[in-house]
Amino acid sequence: PALKVAIVDGTAPHIIEPDYPGCVDEIINLGNYWDAEQITKEKNDIIELTKQNKACYTRVYHYLKAAKELYEDTSEINRSCVDLTGLNQVFKNLINEVFMDQRRNNRVGKMRHLFASAITPQGLVNELPSIMKNFERQIIIKGEPGGGRQLLVEKIADYAVQQGFDLEAYYCPITPDKIEHIGIPDLNLAVISSHPPHIYQVDNAETIDLNDYLNRSKRWEYQYILHKNFVLFDELLDLAVKQLRQARSIYVSLEQKYIEHMDFIKVEQLIKDVTAKILLFAVD
Repeated sequence: PALKVAIVDGTAPHIIEPDYPGCVDEIINLGNYWDAEQITKEKNDIIELTKQNKACYTRVYHYLKAAKELYEDTSEINRSCVDLTGLNQVFKNLINEVFMDQRRNNRVGKMRHLFASAITPQGLVNELPSIMKNFERQIIIKGEPGGGRQLLVEKIADYAVQQGFDLEAYYCPITPDKIEHIGIPDLNLAVISSHPPHIYQVDNAETIDLNDYLNRSKRWEYQYILHKNFVLFDELLDLAVKQLRQARSIYVSLEQKYIEHMDFIKVEQLIKDVTAKILLFAVD
């Protein structure tokens, strides 16, 4: 950041094209450092491995799409059982307690969009402990999907921005349009959702359990559906992770086809040249 320089992997599936090639942006093509003749001999294996890798990812997307549908169905059921009056009172109490009429410089705050968790070949992972550890005050929100957890976090985020506070917004990998956690550095405050698959708990944190505002008797009518949704959701996530693991294994085999025919001595020299070029910005 200090040099305003970024190095980005522009390889598929996250292809990035330069806006101003040659004068602002520079393209580094590592294809200049492989033995094309030898790689051509691996053509059939490379094509087959690439197809297998793509098929795994396609399957992952199908599983996650199905899991999201189940998540949304569970959310709809729980929303129909929420005590909205009680939930609104929780929001008002939090706003009064957290902000106490504070405002920053008569401006609208900025929201930085991030992810704190991901679905990976290693399973469902999150970096909440390391991300949130520096926030002195942490408020943990517990509750079922659709029970108001994400709604409460999003309403606090909106209010904070309107009051001029910059914040970090962390989104859900299953429903990436929904904010799950926020951090407000100026208030040294984090509001964190805690629910499977990422349970979060830390000493001295305040906890708000929104399950207290669910109509239990009404929700009991959907007990079987909610249970099946939960079980199937877990199974679909497990299948997605297994396919990601398989895709990763295939990708490693695919990488090996290229690694064997790369001139890494020239690549090392390239690294030195690029590093030296970047450090010139420090002199400027």
